[in-house]
Amino acid sequence: MRLPANGTAFANSLLAISGFLAGIVSSFVAIEAGWFERNERKEKRGGVDSGDPKGNTPPDLWSENALFGDRSKNREDNSGQDPKFQVERARLEFDPQLRSELLNRAGREGARRDLSEALTIGLELERVQDQLDYYRGVYAEWSDTDPESALDYAKRSFHPGTLQFELVSLVMNKWGYENPQTALVWAKSNLAGPLLDQSITDMMIGWTRRNPSSAAGWISNSDYRSQPAFAAIATTWAEQDARAAADWATQVPFRAGRRGATLAVAAEWTRQDPRTAAETMVDLADPDQTTDVATLIADIWGTSDPESAALWISTLPGGTMRDQAAGTLATVWATRDIQSAVAWSESIGDPSMRSRVVNHLGTTWGALEPENAIQWLSGLESQLALPALEGAFNSWAAVQPESMRDWIESSETPSISDRARRSLADVVSQESPLEAIELSLGMSDEALRDDSVARYYRLMRKVDEASADEWYREMTSQLSFDMQTRLERENRNSVSSQP
Repeated sequence: MRLPANGTAFANSLLAISGFLAGIVSSFVAIEAGWFERNERKEKRGGVDSGDPKGNTPPDLWSENALFGDRSKNREDNSGQDPKFQVERARLEFDPQLRSELLNRAGREGARRDLSEALTIGLELERVQDQLDYYRGVYAEWSDTDPESALDYAKRSFHPGTLQFELVSLVMNKWGYENPQTALVWAKSNLAGPLLDQSITDMMIGWTRRNPSSAAGWISNSDYRSQPAFAAIATTWAEQDARAAADWATQVPFRAGRRGATLAVAAEWTRQDPRTAAETMVDLADPDQTTDVATLIADIWGTSDPESAALWISTLPGGTMRDQAAGTLATVWATRDIQSAVAWSESIGDPSMRSRVVNHLGTTWGALEPENAIQWLSGLESQLALPALEGAFNSWAAVQPESMRDWIESSETPSISDRARRSLADVVSQESPLEAIELSLGMSDEALRDDSVARYYRLMRKVDEASADEWYREMTSQLSFDMQTRLERENRNSVSSQP
């Protein structure tokens, strides 16, 4: 199925819903698939762990001490086995977390023993992720002793791409902590484009960890205008002292940097202390940023304590800032506890704010439990329900078109099913305008039906004029006079627009 073209309001709605659902699904999959009980995995290896002679792996290869050394001692002091052996052992590990750790430790140990040999060992790894894990270990050691040589090697020996990008960033971050001015000179002399920008950002993060006021003062007074760099300083400083970071961020001398830094501090501070962040950041931010700041706080706070976030939103002055923050909270809350979110919406007295919340609840719930969402919205007053129904149907059409079609066919409320037909037709029209026309012909509202049929007929003529003409000839006798007039007009417009 192909969605509407980018740029339209409906397309943007579908893209937002699709991205939102992808986030939910990816988080769920990460939790379900990424958590492996190590004891269970060992039990499944049975004979190998117990020294079963039928096993293809040496009995001690998977033991805790063989993998990580004595965990009661310092981890770094117990990785002193041959790096080649460690790499081979890592290749046999299917758990990605263990595999990554083994490769990283092999790279560290190799760099300590013989840097030249360690660099060569890494070239034998075929998987990109394995190379990344291994060379991160090598570079973690190398960058401590000779960052400039490490950077020169990465630039000279690795093709532009993820590996080079990651290693350069790693070194610049550590070098920025130790000697930011020297790191900056090297970067400007040896790098260009996105790699230079990212390197400076990573250098600034390292510098900020050591001396935030110095790093912030330098970038504020320089001619460097990278918004990500300002945001990185703001986040790193806020991890240490959110209020000091906020005072600096909201006074950055140029608008784009100030915006990025202010939002970065607001996000980090809200994760630490949402109530204080909410009470402070809206007052400190530029007037044209308060809506974005409030929305960001509502988004983050709503994931941990939506009730408190709702109480805070109720104290904001009426207008766009409050309504957008409320709508964002509604979306976040609906994904976690839709019934509580609905109860909150019913307690809102301000019509504008309640309308925004109901719209967001309808759009979000429509993607998750569409029939329940439609049932709830159908019980609200029409002025409040109709805009929200459109959002719910748009979401349903985007994620579950077949179940929506079944619902339409069984619906006994034409005024509502007509809106569902229009949303579904918008989705299927990109793949099959004829199918969209057929959905539209089932509408009970004559004006909406005529408008929809004409719209999708116009689209069909653009993509397949011959099929459009054939359909019109076959259907003419079954169309109303007004509909025939509309489609004849589309035919004439189509002919007149041809070169």
